[in-house]
Amino acid sequence: MSARLPSVPEPLLGEARRALEGLPAALRDDPALAPRLLRLCAASPFAAGIATRYPELLRQLLDSGRVERASEPGELAMALGEFIVPPLAEAAFMSRLRLFRHRELLRVLWRQVEDLAPVPESLRELSDLADACIHAALAWAGESLAPRHGRPRLADGALCDLGVIAMGKLGGRELNFSSDVDLIFVYVDAGQSDGPRQLGNEEYFRLL
Repeated sequence: MSARLPSVPEPLLGEARRALEGLPAALRDDPALAPRLLRLCAASPFAAGIATRYPELLRQLLDSGRVERASEPGELAMALGEFIVPPLAEAAFMSRLRLFRHRELLRVLWRQVEDLAPVPESLRELSDLADACIHAALAWAGESLAPRHGRPRLADGALCDLGVIAMGKLGGRELNFSSDVDLIFVYVDAGQSDGPRQLGNEEYFRLL
């Protein structure tokens, strides 16, 4: 196994083996899977942490076969919609969102370590993942405000849309594992929400 990792110091392999011991026996004792898991854990302590803390996420990825292929455009947003089933309270929603993000980061890391994905493809997938999480969070926030404040409206009664402009790495579809996400939020025009407790659009979107 170490022959596949000539540039990884032995101490890192030792840490990887210890991480491997933290996985369920069905994973760590699989002769075809164990070398790949060892490479993953040696290459990325972050991935090792996700795998050992949430082995069910790793199992989902392996069973689905999604570690062997790139996601299609729009696939992550659809998968996130299936992973987070509303209605959820804020704590439950945030927990599910984090789990989904962990799972997909683990998948992208796996594909990188196994040389299954060129770097531009991984950057695109990380950008798609950020997009999906941002849109899901905004949708949840809008639903949580609706019972009290309704939806933001323009003077003519039309819905007031919110635009999200991605800057930097995300805007260039080159988000990496350590990138910050820089966003600008814009809305169409002044107006007010249509709920029992109305808010001006500026206040509504600030609360959102």
